[in-house]
Amino acid sequence: MGNLDRVRAFVERNRGAVFSSLVQQSLVRVWIRLRLWRVFGFLFPHRTPERWVFVGGCYNSGTTILREMIGAHPRVSSLPREGVQMTDAFPNLEAGGWERMWYRNARSADLSARNPEKVAYQAIRDWGPWWRKEAGVFIEKSIVHGAWMPFLQDGFENAYFLGVIRNGYCVCEGIRRRASPKGAARETVGSDVYPIEQVGEQWVFANQIIERDKGRLNHYHEIRYEDFTGNPVHHIREIFRFIGVDDSVVMQEEDGTITIGSRSFAIRSQNAESFSRLTQTDRAKLGAVIGPMMKQLGYDAEEEI
Repeated sequence: MGNLDRVRAFVERNRGAVFSSLVQQSLVRVWIRLRLWRVFGFLFPHRTPERWVFVGGCYNSGTTILREMIGAHPRVSSLPREGVQMTDAFPNLEAGGWERMWYRNARSADLSARNPEKVAYQAIRDWGPWWRKEAGVFIEKSIVHGAWMPFLQDGFENAYFLGVIRNGYCVCEGIRRRASPKGAARETVGSDVYPIEQVGEQWVFANQIIERDKGRLNHYHEIRYEDFTGNPVHHIREIFRFIGVDDSVVMQEEDGTITIGSRSFAIRSQNAESFSRLTQTDRAKLGAVIGPMMKQLGYDAEEEI
């Protein structure tokens, strides 16, 4: 992803709060780079909200803008980055340079030997400085949380889960465009670009885990990217009702812009652009990998674009 694309995406996600978000992100980068929670974490109170909301899904499924919209609610607080980057509580599923390809470290996702309450306690302590005091709901979006949702339910009191799914062709195009193997992963791949088939395996694996585990969750709500971008007001209000906050704060302006609190958002599907970047060869290779899962999730390949 080019620098200009990154700037545009940042501005789009942070309408109405660009300057404050830039300042916050600068502080966050230092906090993460120096892992300052190890030094200062004990200074902050151990706070527990009325409920936790965890967002899971595959990379490039729309989870970031969803977190931004939900976090704009006056009653909701969100972390400024993926929570797994801001704590030592969880394993690094992108270790070895497997950027946006956590299925390559799937063995590390098995947390069955760990105590979920102790893991949750450590994460809550490490995340402590970043929650708004007046918020009653804390939302945490880390893609890899999809690997251990039942574990999170056991550790975090009153946990709610949002699962996001999106057309596999478009997800895979986005992952390949925005991520690349680093270090040992690059040596394994033998290229700076992921083979499209491997990206397809990531999408399939992430959705398989969610499909496997969602029936074990007490509070689970699924969002389809295509439905959400087609009628965002309806779906964001539905999500607010699910997590137990007032949905009347959502307003739609005449130009289609959606306002939530002091933030504004312009939502549209980017599927057509993503799909157009795939060659016929890409589509054929992907189809062989993701076809069965596409069908299981109710997608009919190009008809959903």
